[in-house]
Amino acid sequence: MNKTAKTILWVVIIVIVIGAIWYGVTRKPTTEEVIKIGAILPLTGKNASYGERTQRGIELALEEVNKEEKIIEVIYEDSRGDLKEAASAAQKLINIDKVQVLFSQLSGVSQAIAPIAQENKIILFGFTSTPGFTKQGDYIFSNRGDATNIGKRLGEFAIEKEYKKAAIVYLNNETHKGIEEGFREIFENNDRSVVISELHEKTETDFRTILTKIKAAQPQVILFSSRDKYVAMMLVQARELGLDQQVLSVQGIDSKSFLEIAQHTAEGIIYAQTIVYEDITNPELQETLKEHQNRYGEPMSLYAANSYDVVKLLAKIVKTGIKTSPAIKIALLETRDFPGISGDITFDETGNVHKENKLFTVKNGQFVPYEE
Repeated sequence: MNKTAKTILWVVIIVIVIGAIWYGVTRKPTTEEVIKIGAILPLTGKNASYGERTQRGIELALEEVNKEEKIIEVIYEDSRGDLKEAASAAQKLINIDKVQVLFSQLSGVSQAIAPIAQENKIILFGFTSTPGFTKQGDYIFSNRGDATNIGKRLGEFAIEKEYKKAAIVYLNNETHKGIEEGFREIFENNDRSVVISELHEKTETDFRTILTKIKAAQPQVILFSSRDKYVAMMLVQARELGLDQQVLSVQGIDSKSFLEIAQHTAEGIIYAQTIVYEDITNPELQETLKEHQNRYGEPMSLYAANSYDVVKLLAKIVKTGIKTSPAIKIALLETRDFPGISGDITFDETGNVHKENKLFTVKNGQFVPYEE
């Protein structure tokens, strides 16, 4: 090979190398490089308001993290709150769509999906505060905390107000059982008494029999621990029966549907949940909260904030080159004080978080922080 031919060969090689480098830097990721998340939410049916609020947070976060290039794709499946449908959706998302992360909404659905995720070594973020949920395996995570702590915070408030007798109505699932147990533990260990505690099923809409028992027991404070629409119906029926005691409740009632059903009876209810953090020094956060308000006509709920935070955290991890579920698991457990709208995120060894529960109320038809 003569000198000219060698020179041409080297020029060609250099051009190819430079082109490869430029392509690697500037090209959009292929479908295989985009991490897939499967979100199993109640998008229709009686619990659709929970899925809708969670989906809002996911979509807002996706718009932000995929703005420059698509790094996360979310595939939605409608569980309708049905455990069998949820389990079938999980199998489909794992085996056909090849997701690396699952999201789930509702306590029962999350509990049903957890063994499937763990068996397949796929990260599951359950948007639930069911006590012990994350202890089902090292691939099971939650950024909402333990429901027992919600009950304890409400119990502490009842003690501060010097109530001596309390009544409780709670939904028959593990999350609300945990809230009932947390309240009872704090309240009764301080020389108070829970004079009546009644559970209700998801099929119930008439609570008058339970409320009549409560009226006869003459408590000074009542805890309704259930989903938004059930709490709203309880409030309306309680006031109709002449129950005028202070009513306490739990996270998730901060919804339009709650106010639409409860109407004026919502005024003064006090509930506990982790705060939706409004850091006025953070312009990006303020823009997100403003966008949610403008788009949906209401402030960002805890459910939207929880899902928003998880997508943003996963995006941060994915941008470091981590794409597989086992590697994501390690990165999540190493996470310390990730700034989230629903509070900073640090996972313990079980994949759970510990967040402070604040008190809120309804005042003039608005959900606001509770003040004495």
